[in-house]
Amino acid sequence: KETVRLYTGQAFDISADAKQTEYTRLGKDAYQATYQMTLRNGSEKPVSVLVIQTFPKSFEILSESVAGVEKTATTRAWTIPLTANAEQTLTYTVRVQND
Repeated sequence: KETVRLYTGQAFDISADAKQTEYTRLGKDAYQATYQMTLRNGSEKPVSVLVIQTFPKSFEILSESVAGVEKTATTRAWTIPLTANAEQTLTYTVRVQND
């Protein structure tokens, strides 16, 4: 089970919904999962939303709908541009090895 923490800052018109859409156990200490996060901009101005995800020790991003950046050995970040009154979905698949 994964925990998703969303910090939306002070913007009441920016929202996010996250869910795990697939999960496969790959052995005793490994799994592969797909996550989907839908971000919505309810304001009249375009914004960029920074999504930061922390993973266990060893992870590999297998696919992602928006190119992300590995910030640390356990953290990946995506910057999601949202036009006014729009939504965009970030989807990524990760393989995790818990050593």
